[in-house]
Amino acid sequence: PPHQPPRRITHSDFKRALILKCWFVALAAFSSHGVSAQHSPVWDGLVLRCDLKWLNAPLAACAAYAFNKSPPASGELHVVVYSLDPEPVAQQFRVFNPRPVRPGVVGTHYVGDVVEVPLSEAGLNSFAAFLELRDGSDGAPKVTVVAPVDRLPIAGRPVTPRSAYDALNDSNLRVQIGDAIRQWDQTRPATSDDRIAARAAAFWSQSPEASVRVVVQFADGTSMVYDLPLREMDIRGTATYVAGSTRDSAGNAIPDPETAQLIEATFRGDYYTLRDLSDYMRQRGANVDTRFLGALARCRGLEATFTCRPVDGSRSTCIGVPDRAGGRECPDR
Repeated sequence: PPHQPPRRITHSDFKRALILKCWFVALAAFSSHGVSAQHSPVWDGLVLRCDLKWLNAPLAACAAYAFNKSPPASGELHVVVYSLDPEPVAQQFRVFNPRPVRPGVVGTHYVGDVVEVPLSEAGLNSFAAFLELRDGSDGAPKVTVVAPVDRLPIAGRPVTPRSAYDALNDSNLRVQIGDAIRQWDQTRPATSDDRIAARAAAFWSQSPEASVRVVVQFADGTSMVYDLPLREMDIRGTATYVAGSTRDSAGNAIPDPETAQLIEATFRGDYYTLRDLSDYMRQRGANVDTRFLGALARCRGLEATFTCRPVDGSRSTCIGVPDRAGGRECPDR
């Protein structure tokens, strides 16, 4: 039967993704009342990235080689091919009649006949979600998930680390957490809890810059961020600690071990927050005046400003100044 001619789906179309989605819903409802409507063919989920800037050929040229990615039992594939350069565009193709490029040659590639078809609803929504992630993260599609540290299968650690300070003071533990994140992600996909990311997953696989940012949360309220490139999910790899990403329960940026001794920064917090930070800074070689902690311990709810500055060029000196409590300063810094 005749159907509307296929059209190229461009970036501007995906900016209207919500409108298009509503249109698909309305079309489905229209069809369910006995009126025939043209539906896009089923999409097999196979995605190929071929940037037109470098291809110097139509996207159909990439689609012709889809059988080398996923040889189907039926001898037919519905594949989406997309380009991001010079601008985002996606097309869907039916690829059939696979045959060897060089018959009789071991390891030869296969090529098929190609017919463009309308982009399916699944392909449209997936590419729209992919562009939404990409546009919201400076061109690198990312999704952030939270991983409580007690959920991670950290090898050789019978006791769960209590604090991010434990990992900052132990480089081996930082690596072990990265390994555990990858294993955790295999058993409980990080993207499964994010609707947009789940829809975009097929396109992520063709984007080497795509990644999952995992915020590891500890029992004391501290946290640190790891980056897991999507390509590492299918090969032996590990998540990498993002330098400078560690935070305490008050939101202070805890300096990495390599920079703590000469840090110049100001922190805010209560007794427990600044006690742990003071201990860490002293362990990293800074000269810390801890007398202010006595005032914080005596005055419930009191906070202080904790300032670290390099003094002699070799290490920082850290001093705390309590806030005023009840109109007067707590005694004895």
